[in-house]
Amino acid sequence: MPIKKKHHERIDKKKIKLITFLSFLMGVGGSSLYYIISSYLEESVGEANVGIVYSFTYLALFFLLLNFHKLINKFGKARIFFVLQFVKIVILTMLGILPVASFDAVLVVGFLMLSYITWVEMDIILESFSMDKVSGRIRGLYLVAHSLGYMVGPIVSTQLLGKFGFPSVFLFGMLLNSIFFIVTLLHFRMMKAEMREVPGIRKLMKKVMADKNLRGIYIVSTVLEIFYTLMVVYMPIYLLNQGLSWAQIGLIISLIHVPYLVLQYPAGMLADRKFGEKEMIIGSLLLLGFSTTYIYSIESPSFFVWLAVLMVTRVGASILEILRDSYFYKQVDAGDIDVIDFFRTASPVAFILGPMFASLILLFFSMKAVFIFTGMVMFLGIVPAMGLVDNLSEEEIMIKNGAKTAGNRWNFWRALERRFDIRKMIKTGKF
Repeated sequence: MPIKKKHHERIDKKKIKLITFLSFLMGVGGSSLYYIISSYLEESVGEANVGIVYSFTYLALFFLLLNFHKLINKFGKARIFFVLQFVKIVILTMLGILPVASFDAVLVVGFLMLSYITWVEMDIILESFSMDKVSGRIRGLYLVAHSLGYMVGPIVSTQLLGKFGFPSVFLFGMLLNSIFFIVTLLHFRMMKAEMREVPGIRKLMKKVMADKNLRGIYIVSTVLEIFYTLMVVYMPIYLLNQGLSWAQIGLIISLIHVPYLVLQYPAGMLADRKFGEKEMIIGSLLLLGFSTTYIYSIESPSFFVWLAVLMVTRVGASILEILRDSYFYKQVDAGDIDVIDFFRTASPVAFILGPMFASLILLFFSMKAVFIFTGMVMFLGIVPAMGLVDNLSEEEIMIKNGAKTAGNRWNFWRALERRFDIRKMIKTGKF
């Protein structure tokens, strides 16, 4: 079923600005907790069980997202949203005032799941007030605000942790989530679900897989999330083995978010006005593949060498992230809650598949091989990316309508697409 046939749009600039501010709050609140949760779980359930907690969380999240549209349809978008926000505040309060115990793992699982669901719901809310022709710019600004929050959060949480311990970090998170709850309650309490149907899991997957653009961008999204998963899990360990300190690693983690602040809005604007998303998606996957694979060859305790290499990987990742979102949200609107929920299962799928394959690799090779594997996955992502039908930019629409003459770049990419038809190449085996 083509999603585009049911495309409805309206733009509300005030709401978009407010949602962008809320994205910053989510970034600060999320990153202030995500980086310390592993250490907290180590105290509550033991080092050996930390991985089990994360695996269970993302497996449960995967199935929840596949069925989340049914809950929204039954109880309403607003009711579900605010109940979950309130539960998250209660969880953070309990983590902040109760002594460390094994039961805390249940609370942590609840917090992680609700945090991701919040991100998905904010995606849906933002789509309700967006328009396709400016989607790249809107999404770019939204992600820039979130990335800025991600830079601030770890600085605050590590200071609180060093002076007052884990309870202070959880209570800080509770305070931010309370502000988030109040602001959303005041401005979005009247929002309504616009879903058109309530398909089962099998029908939903068939619906997405039948649309080559949705299928292709979902695979690209999963590839990007595998990169994030493996880099988050294995990069700090590898850097420690290279001789860097935790203080240096923490600084690197903060600084590599700079490309997200600098590049995402301009990349979204270029996609809207000049190029469309497809060409830049392919380019960013190439950059990610080469830069991640290059990590295999580095043996150095130098802070600046690692900062430079990891910064290049994040240049590719930051551009791919905004283009992925921009492309996808031009295929759907706020009524396609089921498709949006399915699209966001890419992260839990990556968190299940990535470490599983990495663990198999580590049975036979050193940790360096994980980065070769990650780079190869990025290159494989180019195949579905080349099969995408590009969203036309403002300039390309003018060229198509005869209002502007095509430049050499535009003719080159159209000729390249005709020359390398991915579906034909796969069927015939001929280039």
